[in-house]
Amino acid sequence: MQETCFFSPEQLKSYVRRFLASSGVPQADAAITADVLVAADLRGVQSHGIIRLHTYYGDRISRRLIDPLSPITSIRETPVSAVLDGRNGLGPVVAHHAMVRCGGHSRAHACRAGTQRRRAPKLESRSMYLQWEVPGSGVEAQ
Repeated sequence: MQETCFFSPEQLKSYVRRFLASSGVPQADAAITADVLVAADLRGVQSHGIIRLHTYYGDRISRRLIDPLSPITSIRETPVSAVLDGRNGLGPVVAHHAMVRCGGHSRAHACRAGTQRRRAPKLESRSMYLQWEVPGSGVEAQ
C-alpha cells in the first residue's frame, strides 16, 4: 500500500526552484516558474502544476526545446500595449515580463494589453496572471 505524502506550498516551491536551477534556469526565473506551477496546483488545476516539472520542463530544457537563458525582447510597444518575443524561453517568465511591462503602461493609461510572439512554451494557468500583483508595476490583483 502506498503512503500519501503532503508538502507545504513553500516546500514544493523550494523543490521546483532547486530542480530548475539544476537545469540551468537562473534563480529569479526559477522562482517565478515555481510560483506559477504551485499556484496552479493550489487553484485545483493540477494538470498545469508541478506534475509538468519533470516531463515537460525538465525534458524540454534537456532537449534544448526550451532555452532557460533566452533574452526576452520587445517587438513593438504603444502607450497601451506591448508585443514581446519570448524566444522559446520559460512561458511563466515571459508572461511575468509581459505583465510587468504592461503594468508600466497601465500607470499612464486606463487600459493595457500584452502579447507574446514566438513560442513561450506552456503558459501554465494563464488566468493566474490576472490575480498577481507586481509591486511597483501598476498591476494589481483582480
